Amino acid sequence: MAVSAKQPGTSEQRPPASKVPAWMRKFGAALGRPIISVILAFIAGAIVIIITWPDKTVDPFTNVINAYTTLFTGSFGTPVNLSNTLVRTTPLIFTSLSVAIAFRAGLFNIGAAGQLAVGAMAADMVGLTFTSWPSWILVPAMLLASILAGALWGGIVGFLKAWRGAHEVVTTIMLNWIAFWGTDYLINSPSFTAPNGVTQTLALSPQATLPSLAALYNQTLGNFLPPLDLPTKRNIFLVMAIAGAFAGLAGSTHLMGQPGYELSATAFSGDPTGFDAIAVALLGRTTAIGILLASLFIGGLRSGSTAMQAIAHVDPNLVLILEALVLFFIAAEFLPALQRSMPQWLMVSRRPALVPAITGTTSVSVPENDNGDVQNEVEISDLDKEG
Repeated sequence: MAVSAKQPGTSEQRPPASKVPAWMRKFGAALGRPIISVILAFIAGAIVIIITWPDKTVDPFTNVINAYTTLFTGSFGTPVNLSNTLVRTTPLIFTSLSVAIAFRAGLFNIGAAGQLAVGAMAADMVGLTFTSWPSWILVPAMLLASILAGALWGGIVGFLKAWRGAHEVVTTIMLNWIAFWGTDYLINSPSFTAPNGVTQTLALSPQATLPSLAALYNQTLGNFLPPLDLPTKRNIFLVMAIAGAFAGLAGSTHLMGQPGYELSATAFSGDPTGFDAIAVALLGRTTAIGILLASLFIGGLRSGSTAMQAIAHVDPNLVLILEALVLFFIAAEFLPALQRSMPQWLMVSRRPALVPAITGTTSVSVPENDNGDVQNEVEISDLDKEG
């Protein structure tokens, strides 16, 4: 029996209007689960506030609204609060991109925290060594040093994975602690440590710090990375090196963009940024726009927790509970479960209607694929069926 297939026009030849539903489906699929997870987490957090609130004579719902209001205003309510949130968010964006790049290539980068540490240390060493350089040379040199240091640290993992078969989860965890203690040693060394026995480096000179609009540096990166092929040996190394470069860049922005402008001993082992990046990458579905929004969300929670404690008298550990609940609801796949339990009449079908039969042929229409492109339409002639 002969079967002839019609090749439809490419997606570029389709009318622009026909791409809108497919784009909306993609957008909804990317943001639907994270949004539902965040909503469920805030509902569960409200229950925690109601249960743990010591004064039972006060309206519990008022306490919940007050807590969440102060959390939001403490993160985004004033220009100063917004600036503080962006300071926390910028390194988180870079480390989350580091984790997401590895995820997209089928690798699990637990080493963003260590890559951030060596990146920050490399930038600090350049900034404290070449203090006479002008800002327009020193700042790019420090950023480049952090990128190269992070790429080297991530590249070690890629090399061990590709050519020796070492699992990246194990090697990144081990390299994290090497980075933590190695940077502590350098911070306490005579070349960089502050006087009077303080366990931190000297403060950076003014020409070695980022301007107040440091968030604008994100806009200069763009989508300059080439698409990655399957994780061959060469690309395994490149993926981990690129991931490390982003985490290293996070380290330099962490150092150069926050007042104080020095590194403290044992700070990296307790810095949550590298591990928060895993949560952000999962919440953002490893997409660029998703990571940006998730970074603002997690960074806002961290930034607003102080105001929530001071004004609403809510334990700042609620922020950690909310983060954990968001990840729990993401992992539990609640949205697909809700979709499966919905009655059929509430479901919006993605399958287009069958094309009406034409005299002499039977036409079978195949639904659109995930890219929104219509698959091949197969026609079987009546004569072939009779044969």
